[in-house]
Amino acid sequence: MMRDTRMRAGPSSMSGLPGLIHVPGAWTVPSGTVDLTYDGAPTPAVIPGFITQRNGFIVLGFLPRLTVAARGTVTDTGGTTEVRDLSANASLLLRHEGARTPSISIGVQDIGQGATPYFPSRFLVASKTIFDRARLTAGYGTGPDVLDGMFGGAELRLGRWATALGEFDGSDWNGGVRIFPFPSLSDRLGLQPRIDAVWRQDKGTAAGVGIRTLLGGRRRARPQPAPSAAPMDGQVPSRTGSVSTVERQLVKMGFENIRVSIARVDSRPTLAIDYENRRFNRDELDALGIVMGVAALHAPDSVTRMRVTVRRVDIPVLTVTSSVAAYIAFVNDRLPDAEFAEQLGFTNASAIERSSGAREHTAPVNPSRWKLDLFLRPRVETTVLTDLGVADARVSLLPNAIVHLGRGFVLNAQRAIPVATTQRYPDWIEDPNADRLLVHKAMAVPLGGRLNGASAVTQFTVGRFGHEAVGIAHEVDISLRDGLVSLSSSVAVFGKSYSDLDHSVALGTARVRYPAWDLTASLTAGRFRNGDNGAAAELSRFFGATELGFFVRATEFASVAGARISLPLAPARELPPTRIRPRLPDAHVQALQSTILDPIPLLRRDVGRLLATDHETGLVFRTRDRLQPVTVRGHVDELRNAVRRWLEPAIFPDRS
Repeated sequence: MMRDTRMRAGPSSMSGLPGLIHVPGAWTVPSGTVDLTYDGAPTPAVIPGFITQRNGFIVLGFLPRLTVAARGTVTDTGGTTEVRDLSANASLLLRHEGARTPSISIGVQDIGQGATPYFPSRFLVASKTIFDRARLTAGYGTGPDVLDGMFGGAELRLGRWATALGEFDGSDWNGGVRIFPFPSLSDRLGLQPRIDAVWRQDKGTAAGVGIRTLLGGRRRARPQPAPSAAPMDGQVPSRTGSVSTVERQLVKMGFENIRVSIARVDSRPTLAIDYENRRFNRDELDALGIVMGVAALHAPDSVTRMRVTVRRVDIPVLTVTSSVAAYIAFVNDRLPDAEFAEQLGFTNASAIERSSGAREHTAPVNPSRWKLDLFLRPRVETTVLTDLGVADARVSLLPNAIVHLGRGFVLNAQRAIPVATTQRYPDWIEDPNADRLLVHKAMAVPLGGRLNGASAVTQFTVGRFGHEAVGIAHEVDISLRDGLVSLSSSVAVFGKSYSDLDHSVALGTARVRYPAWDLTASLTAGRFRNGDNGAAAELSRFFGATELGFFVRATEFASVAGARISLPLAPARELPPTRIRPRLPDAHVQALQSTILDPIPLLRRDVGRLLATDHETGLVFRTRDRLQPVTVRGHVDELRNAVRRWLEPAIFPDRS
């Protein structure tokens, strides 16, 4: 629980990194945890001549040892805003605390924004816990205006409700108390509100409030059963089922493009299922778990294995094989997650389809063809803490229609409807990808047996890409080593008319994943939408269904850096697909960026832009790059949770 680890993973300070009042400490915000704080602590030595100062922070445990933070500061004098500052902080835990040795961290405050860094410093700090009730901290910073020279402090836990703080921040002495008014919320909801009341030498008193929560929702760890030998094929409770029963159950659950048959794989009878999911849209693993559960329950008694193929726009993209007995034991907590994941098999879906002969041309049950999905996407464009204002926005709604025309064929239409614009939002910023009318044709690429654990999808797109942009585009996405590495390319020509295709895009991308942390690093290089040549790098991580990423783009135009968050909007289960169906978009993406490495930090929105379609291969056919073998193996618990949530609880009667 949060209360049990407070001395080892304490809250963030009033400077936006884990620490005391203004002094950082050698600990981290727990991975996947976010602190939202606000205070009115003035910094007259840094920004003189103001009446009030407001500071806001977002502090995130991005990786187990890495904490990142964004700081926004606004000062006022006589009703006129003097300073609007947006900056970034980061700290890295070099070593954890031992029985006799301290923890050690390094960090940076106010990472370069160009002309005006107000709170810059680099620091090294060490912390040591005493009797799990007190903690001492000491460090050295480079300043020049904050954390300049030696600093240090101490905190004393007064119980679940409060912590006493005292420190020397390099120039002044500070003291205060941090109050946790509702500690029970941490246990029940994963929320930890706090109130800071501090006194600072020569600066008077100040107060702040904050709350800690889990990004992507609360995630409870499940106890694992004791290791045991996996059940052998044949140790399956007696079942009565048939191919038609499985088909009926999948149609009832709302799946499409269903093909069910009995095949012989390695001389063993195997239930082969193809399906497409457009109903369980929060996570594709929910759908996979449900389909495997239906297969295990309703397969004929002679079947010992299942082979499940996931389709997107009726194109096979991932095939998973499993022992039926192993799946039942896994759902019933008689087989550990690691052992179940080990027995899973993944094969090239398109290769299986080609080897099945007539199966490729078999008419699917409950086809997705000619079904219309209607979305209403929100779009919020912002400028935050700029010379134009504190926060300004332009809000639009994007009605969006998607129709499956056939195998791999999709028609997509979108229109932008303005809703509201604040007075200072710059009217020269436009979104050239707002209005679209596109036809996409995708297909699986046959790789044969030359690349083990590889799959590929290619897509051609033609139509209107946005404002004064019609043309043709082509994408290829190749997944290697079961999804650990992906390579993709995108080329396009476009212009005001098809007789004047005077613009082009040519980009190559490499993506590498670290499944243990749901972490992806990507590098894109080439010619971007606005004709600028350069590169873009991003580090992103999933927290549940929420994705957070940090990016840097450097081209001929300028260099920008920022953060991007993708928030799920669709419910975990939507209406079943029909001829006309209203839907919420799967996710809403919001980004915040700033110009860097420029003495004049101009507002740039033209750097490293893509010819976006919202139907890119990685987004649609890889499901935000998560429909990969390494992802399935790393999240098999979600397969079990889906069965327990969406299927009747009594369907696995041998569950202990």
